Amino acid sequence: PPVSDKELATTLRVFQQHVKSNGLSDAQLDLAVTNQSKEGHPARLKLFLSIYRRVSTEWERRLREASCIDFEDMLLLAAEHIESGRFESPYTFILADEFQDSSRARIRLLKALTATPGRAHLCVVGDDWQGINRFAGADVSVMSEFDKTFEHATMLTLNTTFRCPQVICDVSSEFVQANPS
Repeated sequence: PPVSDKELATTLRVFQQHVKSNGLSDAQLDLAVTNQSKEGHPARLKLFLSIYRRVSTEWERRLREASCIDFEDMLLLAAEHIESGRFESPYTFILADEFQDSSRARIRLLKALTATPGRAHLCVVGDDWQGINRFAGADVSVMSEFDKTFEHATMLTLNTTFRCPQVICDVSSEFVQANPS
């Protein structure tokens, strides 16, 4: 059955969050569609991208017209403001919880806040097995590539949970480990 208007709108907005958070260009989107089209549904992918571009253009126009920004813009503009030197962060210790749910825009902001060596220390807490917010732009690779993204990283692993009985941990671990990624 065809998707409802609400489902389509939600899908388009989530896609837009991913595009903005990851700084994807039109050329990158076209390339992704071309690569995905080899696996099937090229007409559907091109149609979706066409609809997305129209909706995104109107979204951005309305934001400008109202002198507003959305959440992704907020993150990107904050990072840009720090990177340009217009703002010097007074923070010396930064904690990011639920790190597995971070988007590339959030990573960029954290990198900007910690760019000056010795100035600020970053501590993140997360569990890649709990990465559930892909729909909101989260990129679980921020966990697996943490040491590549942030220099001088040290990782401490907590292998014991105090949230639930071991039998539940065993069942959930089996489920999560079924995913080769």
